[in-house]
Amino acid sequence: MKIARIKALWREHKTTRILALCLVICLIVALALYADELKSRQAERQIRAEFESIRLPQNAVALGDVTDHKPGSYRIAVEREFWSELGFIELMAYFDQELAGQGWRQEPSRLGTYCKGNTAAALESDCQDCGSARLILSQGYNRECGGISLLQVLLQFGMS
Repeated sequence: MKIARIKALWREHKTTRILALCLVICLIVALALYADELKSRQAERQIRAEFESIRLPQNAVALGDVTDHKPGSYRIAVEREFWSELGFIELMAYFDQELAGQGWRQEPSRLGTYCKGNTAAALESDCQDCGSARLILSQGYNRECGGISLLQVLLQFGMS
């Protein structure tokens, strides 16, 4: 008897059904966004660990680190600015060996760019022999290293 009454009330209250459906949809979307955020944070931790495993040249002085990562985004960049007595060509030779020893491959189309999976490493400097340089690890920006396109982001979000 109670079940019949519930069914009758359910049929009578169209607004209740619509609100219940909206609530279920909102809950599903919230759970999907939460799962995506967890994946995004895990990706940031992984790229940070990879970044910390790369040694600077001997006698180099780290000047500061910057992480650029919007919550929920698969585009992550970690940058370390440093000073070294080595010139840029010598720094490139150093990082050729350092990164190759950790499984990175040099990207032939871009000088000073290395790939490991979909993560890119780039060595940059504003001048040839000024001593100041930056090592940047990024994910999702560099197409040569499997950067994430908008379509891939949408597919990844839909799969989570």
